Amino acid sequence: MHIPMIIVLTIMYFVFYYVSCRQVGGYQGRTNKDPDSCYSFWVGGCLSIMRRFDTTDIPSTQTFLLQDCQQNQYIGGFSKLPDCYADVLHSFYSIAWLSMAKYSGLKEIDPRLGVCTERSPLPISSLSDKH
Repeated sequence: MHIPMIIVLTIMYFVFYYVSCRQVGGYQGRTNKDPDSCYSFWVGGCLSIMRRFDTTDIPSTQTFLLQDCQQNQYIGGFSKLPDCYADVLHSFYSIAWLSMAKYSGLKEIDPRLGVCTERSPLPISSLSDKH
């Protein structure tokens, strides 16, 4: 079945509009929900795949992750929300977003698979102009 390009572009526009409206410091998973650290990856990954990560307010999400959700030096990791305990899932997705945002010291991640681009079996050319 062939889908007309105008339909594809319209859907892409509405997806972009919806996910770009999810940034409120960190990212919300749904409208009227608190930002959650893992949605930084899920929503940021969508934007990256759509080659629109450059529309992200990187400083506000970095602040949300590093100041609000990062645990102290003794516990480590990232929590879902400020003042919650850290867990592996939210730590991974927080670090994955920081990688997409080119945070110093992190390797580039392929958001399609959640792995380093150097280990990704998919060609990276489709992601190379995402920033």
